[in-house]
Amino acid sequence: MRESFKQKDIEIICGDCIEILPSLANSNATLVIADPPYNVYDVSQFTHAVPFQRRNVEVDFDRHDVDFLAFSQQWISLLIPVLTANGSIFVFGGVNYKQGNDLIALLPLLREKLSFINLIVWHYPNGSDSRRFFANRYELIAWFARSRQYVFNLDDVRESYDDETLQIYLKDKRLNPETVKKGRNPTNVWHVTRIGGNAKERLGHPTQKPESLIERIIKAGTNPGDLVIDPFGGVGTTPAVCMRLGRRCITIERNPAYYQVAVNRLKNIFNSKETQKPGMN
Repeated sequence: MRESFKQKDIEIICGDCIEILPSLANSNATLVIADPPYNVYDVSQFTHAVPFQRRNVEVDFDRHDVDFLAFSQQWISLLIPVLTANGSIFVFGGVNYKQGNDLIALLPLLREKLSFINLIVWHYPNGSDSRRFFANRYELIAWFARSRQYVFNLDDVRESYDDETLQIYLKDKRLNPETVKKGRNPTNVWHVTRIGGNAKERLGHPTQKPESLIERIIKAGTNPGDLVIDPFGGVGTTPAVCMRLGRRCITIERNPAYYQVAVNRLKNIFNSKETQKPGMN
């Protein structure tokens, strides 16, 4: 019997998404947020959650590319039936310069089954430097939809103009003042700081995403009450944001330690009746 935790409209399941996703077919999710493991694993063998340390994370270079692509093809195929006709999937990934096991390799698989909408660049100012190449400061997010009639709430994620720019645009007779007051389209380059090693938000997962980043995706791709599914849940960032924004959520995480961290995180949010929403940087 699989282990799971449910609090109101939020459910976290401990298990393998390949085994669990078939039971979620036709669940009518408006949004899927997928941050898949690109052959990266925790050498602690999932016995406990540890503070973020690079020595606890290794890249499994012995795995063949075919295994990675076969696994990816599986979870992509299993996610299609969970989406509504107007649903979207946002897939995180970097570029693996050595192996090719990365988001770029997944794009053809996603294109076979879904409509390509956007390629988003998540730019972050913080990170390690290198003396052999330009320091990496971005990650990619691919946005695909089941049809061209997808949910997109642009007004919910617009960025405010500074006062000087706002006044200039309001005086421009060619522009609609009501639209100008709503703010600008954030474009497909998002400037969001990564979670620092000592940050309060850091919960021990090596690729943990900031709540503010996930918030933008959820606000843009869903309406209140919609269902969000995260097949690689980590330490529960997606359900945490969903709880605050009034969305339903089903999250799957195979690592028992990370699953427990996610459960505790949700319990703390519920018990504290937290209402403050994370803001974009």
